[in-house]
Amino acid sequence: MIRLRPDFRLLYSQYLLIVWMSPFMRGQIEASARTTAGIHKVNQNSIEAYVVSIPPLAEQTRIVAEVERRLTNLDNLAATIDRRLAHCKHLRQSILKRAFEGKLVPQDPNDEPASALLARIQKTAKGQSA
Repeated sequence: MIRLRPDFRLLYSQYLLIVWMSPFMRGQIEASARTTAGIHKVNQNSIEAYVVSIPPLAEQTRIVAEVERRLTNLDNLAATIDRRLAHCKHLRQSILKRAFEGKLVPQDPNDEPASALLARIQKTAKGQSA
């Protein structure tokens, strides 16, 4: 359990959350973690040595706004991808349906019907097995 007591006159809480969850911070935590029987532990001296960049509050606010904007964009892109994948699935089903109905490409009126082709194949198959 880790308890931080930051000075919020100098540190915007949302900024601290972003920094704490960053790959840079995770790297510091993992580098200092020690394990005993598969349980990872970090001692207080290690935590005190972590590096956290603290820009002015105005800059922290701008960074938080930019991260939130980009996360919103990612959420929108994920939703768009989900919609497009569903549309692709629907298109695939439509294409298969049209292919099986013989409506995918224009039909040549001189082509024999599928039933005649199947009958001819069955007749040939019976002739070869006899």
